[in-house]
Amino acid sequence: KKREKRKAKRAAKRRLKEVAVPEPAEPAELQGVVLGGELLLRAADGTVYASERDDRGALVAVGRWEAGAVVPLPKAVSS
Repeated sequence: KKREKRKAKRAAKRRLKEVAVPEPAEPAELQGVVLGGELLLRAADGTVYASERDDRGALVAVGRWEAGAVVPLPKAVSS
């Protein structure tokens, strides 16, 4: 009985966490651009996204659009 209560309490906490995390706003419009045989999506603010979304369904930024070319984002340094 105690175990079931704990399980229910943890599940309720998880649901609260899921609801509390706001999703970042996505651009209203994206333009498709093919570079080197790869489809990329360009937003009006110059951000360039991969054509495929991540596991959560969010856009994946890969670079910036500058002077007609994509400038890749710096790689994260792992420690």
